[in-house]
Amino acid sequence: MYFEGLLTDIIDSDRKMLMSMMTSEKLSHAYLFVSDSAINAENVCAEFLGMIMSDENSFENILTRIRNHNHTDVMHIYPDGSTVKIKQLRNVVPEFLQSSPTEASNRAVIIHEAEKMTDESQNFLLKTIEEPPKGAIMILLSDSVENILPTIMSRVTKITLKSTSHSVDDPQIRKFIAERMEKLILEGSIEGIFSTAVALTNSADENDKNKSQKDAALINLEYVYAFFTQLLLFKTTGRTREYTKEDFGILTGKIGHLCNLNIIDIIEDTITRVAHNASVRLALESMLIRILEECNAENSWNKI
Repeated sequence: MYFEGLLTDIIDSDRKMLMSMMTSEKLSHAYLFVSDSAINAENVCAEFLGMIMSDENSFENILTRIRNHNHTDVMHIYPDGSTVKIKQLRNVVPEFLQSSPTEASNRAVIIHEAEKMTDESQNFLLKTIEEPPKGAIMILLSDSVENILPTIMSRVTKITLKSTSHSVDDPQIRKFIAERMEKLILEGSIEGIFSTAVALTNSADENDKNKSQKDAALINLEYVYAFFTQLLLFKTTGRTREYTKEDFGILTGKIGHLCNLNIIDIIEDTITRVAHNASVRLALESMLIRILEECNAENSWNKI
């Protein structure tokens, strides 16, 4: 079967349970994926949804779209600041799950970093988990269960992933990072772009954490640097190498104000600092502050 090599990052007993649920078509309506790697959890979650929302012929296409946050029946919710707030759930989750699927037979909501949900958010979510609409699937991704309320824990199917020591040299991890970064860039989510490298700390090998964090940050920064350089080329000359003119035409409207030599210099300076062993977190936070200041200055100048 085409899915025999999938979900292999789940511990054996939980993988067998999940595979049995899928083959018998007796899916749970709520899952909790627990992993020490945010990247690994999101990757496995995408594989799982790809398997239940496709067949052998369409799997690769559906999987890519789920990974790129481009599937109409899958919603992603991330923390707003330091927490997942109730307004993020109340405003969208019930309506989304109660609507009929447009492509698949299920609709899914993925809550990333679910351990950051407030108690108020979890109590609100509990109502949906207790009385799920037909075909609705809730998936919580978390690095621990300590902050998940017992009432939630008792109503979800817990799936534990193997402890990971993936380095950013792993081709699958590099591909996943590139897809994630591209998604953020195409959305024009500038804060998401630069905070992603910090989040990659969770994917570092505990035995060599600083090196892995540094390497992960450099991969992200070099990808962003190359992208913004190309975007500036398109903005000034109308030429592009790797992306279509249609893509860049849309992007210049979304993040064109971020595309100037000053911001590219800031990114390049940050790459140099990280490469010379500066604190990754401080370097990235400093870069984001400088970029936001540059954007504010640019906006103020444009209003004159």
